Amino acid sequence: MEFDIFEGNMERLREKMKKMEKKCAKYGNPFHYEEKGETFKTVDVLVPGTNETEKRVLRYIVVDVSGSPIINNWKFIASCTHTAYGNIFGKACWDVEIPKRYYHSDCVCEHCNSRRIRKETYIIKNEETGEFKQVGKSCLKDYTNGMSSEMVAAYISLYDEVISYEAPPLGYEHKKRYAELREALLYIAETIRHYGYVRSSEEEADSTKRMSYGFYAADHGWIDGRLCQEYWNNMERISFTFDLDANKALVKEALEWIKTQEEENNYMHNLKTVCQQEYIDYSNWGILCSLFPSYYRSKKRDGEKEETVKRSQYVGQIGERITIEAKDVSVVARWDTMFGETQLYQILGKDGNVFVWKTGTNGRIQSHSLILGTVKDHRKYHGIMQTELTRCKTIRLLKHEENDSEESGETGDSESAAV
Repeated sequence: MEFDIFEGNMERLREKMKKMEKKCAKYGNPFHYEEKGETFKTVDVLVPGTNETEKRVLRYIVVDVSGSPIINNWKFIASCTHTAYGNIFGKACWDVEIPKRYYHSDCVCEHCNSRRIRKETYIIKNEETGEFKQVGKSCLKDYTNGMSSEMVAAYISLYDEVISYEAPPLGYEHKKRYAELREALLYIAETIRHYGYVRSSEEEADSTKRMSYGFYAADHGWIDGRLCQEYWNNMERISFTFDLDANKALVKEALEWIKTQEEENNYMHNLKTVCQQEYIDYSNWGILCSLFPSYYRSKKRDGEKEETVKRSQYVGQIGERITIEAKDVSVVARWDTMFGETQLYQILGKDGNVFVWKTGTNGRIQSHSLILGTVKDHRKYHGIMQTELTRCKTIRLLKHEENDSEESGETGDSESAAV
């Protein structure tokens, strides 16, 4: 069974599950506990020190808990409390219908056939034959490898206990705040619109991370007093309007863009992972802010590349061996053949001419390098003149412009549109 456990209760739940797992292992009982993911919920919580509630986004861990006290095919079904008016069955396996003969049965143990005054007996069932038995406390151990009735009761109440961890404790001070990702991006986009992008490492007080988070926190009641008033005054002074249509369009474009990017380095992996979240906290706010400058740089590079390829001309004669100074090299397509995987390179020369090369996965060439290749064909693709090459190899790497390679942790070549 799956349960959504409030993150503030997870430490206590994990300790409880460890103890239960050890006990079940001792008696040979099956037990499973797994943390499968996370989810976020907007709930009403009690404000510490008051009787008031407020809506908060809280993080929950999805856990899967399963197990049942089955030993030698016998399964504990329910406790049976005997009264003068009939028997009351304690909550246990409600998916099993207890035979009606036990509704008013006496305090008899069907294992040892002893009849004496007992407050409680236990109903068990053989999973293989379907046979039911009512047994006393002492005889129950014969069916549970020595597991006591108290241990069985703890096992049966396990799910009730897990459920109790789903709700935050009353008066719990929720220090972690979670923002809806798309809304957070709107605040970040508006902050950049007014102040430009400032990295956290450069000037913390004026960084995009700190300012945009402050604007968001002030608008959502996460801060109060003088600091909150300062942010409100600042927002009023610059006419801060986070939900502009232009901001919404930008957020949509940037999120669509990041989905298509290769995880070519740690930075791009982290950015792509954060942008897939539904909610984020302050610890990931900084990398989220970097989405827009990364997106702008990519658009600029693509625009420059598009302008360049429009000027492309055919190079060399068929069969001629030529040398190319490569400004940009990208793998724009891959496909399987009977000889293995083939990849298609697009090479943009420093002279603005476009070259393509089909090769197997063993073929390797690099951006900003001197490439030697043989002209195989001249052809147009989408109106762009392209020189098709064969037998290419990198001769040596070239020194290139400083701003072409590394910014904000980005490295390598971006895969462009298919040629």
